[in-house]
Amino acid sequence: MSPPAATVDGVTISQSMLNGVLSTEINDPHAQCAAQILAGQTKSPVGIGTEGDGTTANAVSPAFADAQLFSMVLQEIETQALARRGVAVTAADVAAARIDYPGQLQQQQSQTGSPSGCSLNTATPLAKQLPAGFLQKQAEILAAQEQFEVAVGHVNVSPSALTSYYDSHRSLVTQECLNIILADSQAAAQTLHDEIAAGTSFPAAAKAAGADQQATPPNGELQCGYPTGLNSQLGATLGATVDALQAGQLSEPLTWQTTNPQTGAPTTFYLVVQMRQHYLVPFATLRDQIRQAILAQNSATVGVLLHQAVARAQVTVDPRYGSWDPAHGITAPTPPPPAFVPNAKANVPAPLLNLGGLTLNPASG
Repeated sequence: MSPPAATVDGVTISQSMLNGVLSTEINDPHAQCAAQILAGQTKSPVGIGTEGDGTTANAVSPAFADAQLFSMVLQEIETQALARRGVAVTAADVAAARIDYPGQLQQQQSQTGSPSGCSLNTATPLAKQLPAGFLQKQAEILAAQEQFEVAVGHVNVSPSALTSYYDSHRSLVTQECLNIILADSQAAAQTLHDEIAAGTSFPAAAKAAGADQQATPPNGELQCGYPTGLNSQLGATLGATVDALQAGQLSEPLTWQTTNPQTGAPTTFYLVVQMRQHYLVPFATLRDQIRQAILAQNSATVGVLLHQAVARAQVTVDPRYGSWDPAHGITAPTPPPPAFVPNAKANVPAPLLNLGGLTLNPASG
């Protein structure tokens, strides 16, 4: 009988379970890319076949297999920790994690980048690009992580906690809707400001001669956005000045020093800004994002608790996958030197030799 890929405190993770996960991932380029991103891997996960000749289907590299096995081990450790507290991961928990998964993937992607040839794109929702089985498995893994945070880390994501967070972070959940004109000189910006103050409409001023037509958005209208996004574009000082504007208020010309995206040279624009409105985004729209934010805030503390749980767990790993260390997880086995790897073609039947009526097979000695 085939030994399990790993055991966690007596619970087995079979090779067939692991192979099923790996097959789902390696057979779909989108799933393969997502699995690499979450594992922080950029090298190709494709390995050589078990016969050593590259023909065995679905073969993966040891590093890729170990990353997925480690994820399954962590899930089992978390599930057992929850069971000891009388907590089970429910279908509702998995459904919530399914919503959270794209955000987790995008966050990891921003930190590690995308593997070469990654076929995932931002124009289409991730749920529509990934196989249903893969997405379900990732949601189950993430649900165990999130419920571990809730139960073991005492992180409160109840409806009342989400509402409280929303009420105490009104400035962060209120978008700014701006009209803006960019001019190349202080004088041009001042002229445009005075014309608007005298009654000229903002769209008309945005088309006037003094406005930089390439840099100014159509009709001078920007889409509503959060203050954090504005601060990242304009800088904290200018961002605070704009954020302080009341609805309908027009700013005096503001000096904005930036970098030309085409040449990389320092560039100075003069801005005429008007606050159309401050838009408080409804709680229902942000419920899922607030839940994710609360979980993210506590990730470091919960990480320490998970590390402690991993250190206490009794884990064994089949040597073909590597060795287990509570501090480092699974370490892939060291392959033999190339000189000790048999020639892949040695398995091909040798031709029969006929010596005076006596037939010999050289492969049999």
